[in-house]
Amino acid sequence: MRWPKPDRRMLFALALTVLLWAPAPARGQGDDRLNAAAAVNRARTQRGLGALLSSPVLEQIAQRKADEMAARRSVDAIPADGGAATALLAAAGYPGWRSGLRVAGMLTYASASGFADAIPYFLDSDDAQRILLDRRAREMGLAVAFANGPGGLTAYWALVVGAQPNVLPIFLNDGASATRDPRLAVALTQEDAAPDGEGATAIGHVVDVRLAETPTFDGAVWQPFERLLAFTLSSMAGTHTVYAQLRDGAGRVAISAASINLDPRSEDPAQPVPPGPTAVPQIGLPVAARGTATQVPATPSVAAPTREPEATAAPMVITLSPGSLVATPNLPPAEAAAARRAPAPPTPTPTPAPTPRPPPVIRAGDLDPGALAGLIGLQAVVVGLAARRIARMQRSS
Repeated sequence: MRWPKPDRRMLFALALTVLLWAPAPARGQGDDRLNAAAAVNRARTQRGLGALLSSPVLEQIAQRKADEMAARRSVDAIPADGGAATALLAAAGYPGWRSGLRVAGMLTYASASGFADAIPYFLDSDDAQRILLDRRAREMGLAVAFANGPGGLTAYWALVVGAQPNVLPIFLNDGASATRDPRLAVALTQEDAAPDGEGATAIGHVVDVRLAETPTFDGAVWQPFERLLAFTLSSMAGTHTVYAQLRDGAGRVAISAASINLDPRSEDPAQPVPPGPTAVPQIGLPVAARGTATQVPATPSVAAPTREPEATAAPMVITLSPGSLVATPNLPPAEAAAARRAPAPPTPTPTPAPTPRPPPVIRAGDLDPGALAGLIGLQAVVVGLAARRIARMQRSS
């Protein structure tokens, strides 16, 4: 039996149908995922939480979930608990603690406009916020898959978070890939999932740390743990790896590392280190020993020169006496009282006064307006000073 030759228009329609309903190729997923991961870490660090390090195992779990949602063109609901994510991580071989403790969570999101609105969407849900802002989480896997449908191209996102023993990531300059300044801000991760540790090797709450550019930590000094420390690279341009050795109170240690490219042409400056209670140099200050974060001695304070007290004259007051203004010292109350109790000097014999003359008549037009105003003001000052003098004398008596 011979089949009829298919029409070209029929083949084109069939191909178009397959194209519309098949998952779209993952073009530009690398940049999309980097931007989405940066948004996730920004949401955490802005709330005082540690950033998440990308995990290959969690990436695979997230990619399978994203592909699954794109294939059926529906997004999973946000789970009320982490049971499903815990099972997925265990099945994938993601390590947990021997006690059975596992840190796991999964978030899903679908949008035709990318990942831009995912963070506000997650923060608006209590269940999603609990997963996104889990203090114990230290790693993440983020994946996206695309599918064409009647409404156009849709992106299906899957975010998986977790934590495993002895994996305490460090971040250089907020995860920057390059810097032009050898002075770095190193963000460290605390063991918040199992603060008591486990056994002889699983580290617990970190109490001190040392940083170096070699895994042997030659010359590196221990310093109290802080979530943000300063470190200075060797001045040679190129890729540098910073190693952090973290130690808990029981002496258990874990080692983490991160790399950055020192490039004088880079436009990514070093991030400042805010001052803290520990002896850690701030970004912008010289570091004494190359390759280690060392204490910068405080600048000694210089005492201000003492000034000899200046001799001050006794305060003067203006008292009103008949016919004249006399400046006299303002005596202390005791001396003033003694002066009042002292006998008055004998009254001198009056001398004949000259024949009085009538005072000159001053017309209003004879005085300059400015002079007249000055006289009136002086009169007010004299009267006020006299009133204050009388009041002080009454209080002292």
